[in-house]
Amino acid sequence: FISLPPRSALFRYGQNEEADLEITLTGKNCKQSIKTSGRYGRVGFEKLTPGAAYTVKVQRAGKTVAERTVTLPAVQGKLIGRFALIADAHISLRPDLRYGRLFSCSKFALNDAFKKCADLDFIAMPGDVTDAGTPGEIAIVKAAMEENPKARVLAVPGNHDYMTHKAFVTMWDKLFGAARIEKYGKNEREAWRRAVAYGTARIEKYGKIQLLMLDTWNGKLTDKKSNLDAIAALDEKSPVIVFSHHQLTPDTFIKDATKIIKDTAEAAPLLAKLAKMNGMIFVGHKNVATTAKLGNMVQLNLPQLTQFPAGYLVCSLYTDGILTEFRPGLNEFYDEYSRIRGTHFNMTAERRDKQSLSLWNKFYPADFSAAR
Repeated sequence: FISLPPRSALFRYGQNEEADLEITLTGKNCKQSIKTSGRYGRVGFEKLTPGAAYTVKVQRAGKTVAERTVTLPAVQGKLIGRFALIADAHISLRPDLRYGRLFSCSKFALNDAFKKCADLDFIAMPGDVTDAGTPGEIAIVKAAMEENPKARVLAVPGNHDYMTHKAFVTMWDKLFGAARIEKYGKNEREAWRRAVAYGTARIEKYGKIQLLMLDTWNGKLTDKKSNLDAIAALDEKSPVIVFSHHQLTPDTFIKDATKIIKDTAEAAPLLAKLAKMNGMIFVGHKNVATTAKLGNMVQLNLPQLTQFPAGYLVCSLYTDGILTEFRPGLNEFYDEYSRIRGTHFNMTAERRDKQSLSLWNKFYPADFSAAR
C-alpha cells in the first residue's frame, strides 16, 4: 500500500509485463474489486472503517499472485490541526543520480507538494532542502514558496545545505528566518563568522505547541549556540514537536557512522531535557522508516521527496497523538523508475515498500492535551 487515511486505502502495483489484473479488497462490511492491466499503477478504495483490518488480493489469469492485510489507523482524541513534512527534497539542477534520486523531478515535486499542502497549518522541511547548497537551487525553493504564498514553510538545514557558503546562507536566512549576518554588526567578516557559529535553531509557535527547529546540518548539536538557546528556552510543561536533520537517538536498523549526531556525549544534558517532555521528533537524512524512543517521545525517520518510495507525510495532530499519512511525491511512472534504479544498486524494495509505508501510515500516541 501507499497511503492509509482513516477511511480509505491507496495501493501501488507493478508487474513485469502488461496483463489483466483483478485487485479485490475485503474486510468489515466491504468487498470492492478493481480491474486493470497496466505495467504499473495505483488503485484506491474508499468508504472504509477506521481501525478495521482489510485484505487486498491480486489475481492474474484466475491465480492469486499477491495478498496483503492492512489495518486502517484509528484515533480517539480531538483534532488540533494538520501539517506536512517534506524531508530531503534535494532540489537540484543536475542530472539524476544513477541509483534513483530523480533531480529532474525535484522542482516539480516540491511545487506540487507545496500546492497540495498550502492550506495546512504549516509545512516543515527537516534538512537537505537543496542538494548542493547553491544559490540557484535555493532560488527554486523561493520560487515555489512565492507560487504558493498561503503555505507557511519552516525549515532547518541538512548536510547538503552547505551552511558555510556565504551566498547560499544569506539567501537561506532571508527565506526561512532572521538575517543573522546583519544582526552581528558592520564588520562583514566578523558578522559572518558569528552567524555561522550561532546557527539557525529556534522555537516556532504553533498555538500552545512548541516547534523546536534544531540545526544539525553538520551532524552536531552542541557546536551551535542557537541549539543551546532554543532547548534552554523550552517550557517543559508544554508539548513540543522537534525537527532535526540528523537523528538524535539511534534506532536498531541503521548501522553506519551517520546514524546519529556525532556529539551525543556532549549533548546528553540537552537530550535529557527533551526526553522528559511530551511530543514527537521528526528527522530526515537516512530516509529509511525507523523509529526510536527518546524518553517519552518517538523519533520517526522520514521519506525523501524524489527517491523511491518518493513522498512526504501529512500529519493530523490530535490531543492523544499524531496520525501520519504518506503522500506520493512522484507519479507512478517515475516512482517505479526510481525503484528499479535503486534495485540495481542493491537497494532492495522489501523494507522500503513494506516496512517504510507501515511506519509512515500510523498513529503515534503522545500527550498533546495541554495544547487544547
